[in-house]
Amino acid sequence: MILTDNGRTLISASFDTTIRAFDLATGRLKKIVREVHSRSSFFMNSTQLTDSFNYQLGAIFALSATEKIVATGSSDRSIRIVSLKTYRVLAAFKNAHQGSLFHHDDLQKLSLFLDVVRTICLTSDSKYVISGSTDSCIKVSGVMSRQLIHSFNGVHHGISSY
Repeated sequence: MILTDNGRTLISASFDTTIRAFDLATGRLKKIVREVHSRSSFFMNSTQLTDSFNYQLGAIFALSATEKIVATGSSDRSIRIVSLKTYRVLAAFKNAHQGSLFHHDDLQKLSLFLDVVRTICLTSDSKYVISGSTDSCIKVSGVMSRQLIHSFNGVHHGISSY
């Protein structure tokens, strides 16, 4: 969970692919945004994946917020930008992070789960989103342009904010 930079809205996220916005002063639920990240993706077409594993694809692992937008990072390797005014997805960065820690066929299922966006940060002016993943990359992208600005590869063996 995270607070918006004005301290008025609490944002929470979950494995169920939703985000929830709460008014911090009143405790009132403002909005539930469902399926910010889709549970369906090309990975889920495989009959080798179990139901419990499928549930994890699309789970939100990373959050950042400004007064205007929320950025989410997911186990489906993507980033979504959600408006705090309309609660709609403004931008989607599909396959924002790619590459696998494992390159062996027997470990393919595990590597799909490990290539998740684990940390995300919005600049205070909401112009850039910075993300880190278990693919050992930090990426800086323009929020509205959806263009990759910089990629720092091999920085650490897996990036996280824990």
